Amino acid sequence: MANTEWWQRGPVDGVPTVFQPVAHILLQVGESADELVSGLTEDEWNARPGGVASCAFHVRHMTGVIDRLFTYARGERLSAEQFASIRAEGNPMKADEVSSVMASLHSQIEAALTQLRATDPA
Repeated sequence: MANTEWWQRGPVDGVPTVFQPVAHILLQVGESADELVSGLTEDEWNARPGGVASCAFHVRHMTGVIDRLFTYARGERLSAEQFASIRAEGNPMKADEVSSVMASLHSQIEAALTQLRATDPA
């Protein structure tokens, strides 16, 4: 784990001051997800102890939530593709999908940061 939380590392370049907490939590989510799922087996990704949602679900869900929240922030409606993603969040994950799912999370975080940088704080 990193020695400091993202909010302790200073401002995120190009992000207006008012949006810094959002930028910090987005970056923290990406970093923490990497640390927490590193080395999981396929069985561990898909495990549902006590019936709770799997790690696979949670990583896909985080990606989708970021996408949906930033869609709403732009004043847009969800697309058919976004609704399909919601339905697929709970699907089991194969070992060869892990890198793609994690890349999607990081890509969505970067897209959100780009949107924050372009958003007028007024």
